Amino acid sequence: MLGFIATVFVAYSFTSYFLLRRPIVFFRKKRLPFEASHISHRGGSGEQIENTLEAFSSSLLVGTNMFETDCHITKDNQVVVFHDNTLDRSTGVSGLVKEFSYKDLPRYLRVIEVQFTPGSFCIAESPSSYKIPRLEDLFNKFPNTPINIDIKVNDNLLINEVARLTETYNREHITVWGSMNSKVSKNVNYAIKTFSLLLQFRM
Repeated sequence: MLGFIATVFVAYSFTSYFLLRRPIVFFRKKRLPFEASHISHRGGSGEQIENTLEAFSSSLLVGTNMFETDCHITKDNQVVVFHDNTLDRSTGVSGLVKEFSYKDLPRYLRVIEVQFTPGSFCIAESPSSYKIPRLEDLFNKFPNTPINIDIKVNDNLLINEVARLTETYNREHITVWGSMNSKVSKNVNYAIKTFSLLLQFRM
């Protein structure tokens, strides 16, 4: 009996010491299915007109692994890739994104101040202004590039449309999206679970 107790004690002591020294055995970091060491914020804002297809294309040329962008929804329920909920800073036109149909959205200005570097400006390479892209334009043009989407407004239609598009283009494994706002984040998580269940049901 004493021998058994001694054996258990030694085994317990050894295991405790081992796990104390190497806790990573139980707490390994989750591995992403993609590399994300170089992320282009708004597609490389400051180097190109932010959130345009031209900006995202340019960022790939300098070795980006992942895009970061923001989404809003238009009056006719098109999810667009755009940072602000208002149009004035980037287009010079007053109004909210959601007040315009997609075809009526103004184009980007040729010169835009870089928000996070006051006094710095980004100038479009082309004389003509750039078009505001839709999320599905981004998914179509860059089908294999991981994307991080920031949802800034608590709009269930927007959230559900992003979930639907992510599923439609089979991008669940390379699309990371959410919000710094806890309410929005909760609705995003609900939408992800709901669409995941619907997909399983259809299969």
